[in-house]
Amino acid sequence: MKTMQTPTNFTIGQVAQIKTISTYTLRYYDDQGLLPKVFRDKNGNRIFTNEELKWLDMIKCLKNTGMSLEKIKTFVDDTYQGSRTLQA
Repeated sequence: MKTMQTPTNFTIGQVAQIKTISTYTLRYYDDQGLLPKVFRDKNGNRIFTNEELKWLDMIKCLKNTGMSLEKIKTFVDDTYQGSRTLQA
């Protein structure tokens, strides 16, 4: 018996549908460094993982608090630097 698995890699179009966000906005977030782990396939297409989907939820939450994209970028950068940035 086969079980259905949730995909772990998504195209920009799939993410746009899943998160009801435009592909333009996704590209902008990536270009601004808000999604630093998005990688590209051999053709240069963005490939998103479940981690990026979770980050998109976090970005939406932070934006809803009124946080600017610049501050969100700082938050993302600090997060990936680990515990040495906890005080910030």
